Amino acid sequence: MKKSERKAMVKAAKKAVTINIQNHIIAAIKQSAAELKADTKKIEKKLVKASGKVAKKFAKMISAAQPVEKEKAPEVAAPAPKVPVAQTASKAKTTKPAKTAEPVVTQAS
Repeated sequence: MKKSERKAMVKAAKKAVTINIQNHIIAAIKQSAAELKADTKKIEKKLVKASGKVAKKFAKMISAAQPVEKEKAPEVAAPAPKVPVAQTASKAKTTKPAKTAEPVVTQAS
């Protein structure tokens, strides 16, 4: 073998090893990404399940709570019949008493 052929073979071997290493790294990254995806799906399912349980508990608490009864207002007798305005004493015109002038007091010096 010539020296140039050996260099080409070494170069090709290095390239193959580099590509092999890169492929292994890519495969490992893809695998870990798939595992993470699976884990996140599991976590999401657990969260959905837990939130559903919490919602059910709140629904039970709300349905179990008894509504507060409002006190009934005492029954009022039928309202008095309306009286025309002209007959009411409060609406009758009253005359105001005339104001008397107050004497002005001056101080003697």
